[in-house]
Amino acid sequence: MQKQTRLKFIKLQSYLAPAIACLLVSVSLQANAQSAEQILERMRQEYENAIQDIDNYTIISDEDTTRFVKAYDNGRPYFEIDFEAREEVDEMQAASAATSTDLFRPEVYSRLREEARLKGREMLGDHRTYVLTIDELDGFMDEAGVEGTMKDIKMHIDADDWVLRRIEFTADTMVEGRRANIDILSELKDIREIEGLRVPFNTVTTIRGLSDMLSEEELQRARQGMRELERQLERMEPQQRQMVEQMMEQQMRQYRQVIEGDEMKVTRQVQEVKVNTE
Repeated sequence: MQKQTRLKFIKLQSYLAPAIACLLVSVSLQANAQSAEQILERMRQEYENAIQDIDNYTIISDEDTTRFVKAYDNGRPYFEIDFEAREEVDEMQAASAATSTDLFRPEVYSRLREEARLKGREMLGDHRTYVLTIDELDGFMDEAGVEGTMKDIKMHIDADDWVLRRIEFTADTMVEGRRANIDILSELKDIREIEGLRVPFNTVTTIRGLSDMLSEEELQRARQGMRELERQLERMEPQQRQMVEQMMEQQMRQYRQVIEGDEMKVTRQVQEVKVNTE
């Protein structure tokens, strides 16, 4: 009888063990769970601690130079673009640079705290990240020079370093005088610490939906212009051709992507970061 009871107990344990394990994991996850608001606030605290002694900084990239100056909202610091020092950039460069915009600008951060939802956790390469989603956000791209609304936003925030690693969204915007829905994915890589400030030295932005930007007639003219450029290159001396191709390599690659397909990749490589300059 005792043996039978023991066997029943062992059998019951075999059934209960997985359930108990799942329960323990569930309790552990709940204990470690954070809300989107808590994650954003922790990210901001880390950011504010890092920029205590920074009044301004300048990012010099292969595409443009942008200077940021410290501002305050109810005593809390953030950075905004110094428009007097800003170089003119085209719309695609501005879309690529949009992720340099400070997440903690008052009009952006307040909406993030109110509307962001925690979807869960994901590994992004070797990085543990929190995934936050927002249905719609206005104003995020304004400072980068792109008017429009961001929709279906998905943000990956590093769970260890508390920096933005990736953002994807659909931009409902005006490009070349036309309304377009463009899908944008920006991956922020090679993040380095410069005097406490964490800066992505390499940002790869994939822009899809470019067919909304051009009419068929414009695409035909663009293709004809590309063929003419290639003919001119063929007639050049080898040394001259090599020099021109090196100078225009990225522009030509992007141009081909636009006229041959529906997406374009823009790589923004930071060359230097200057902190606290006059």
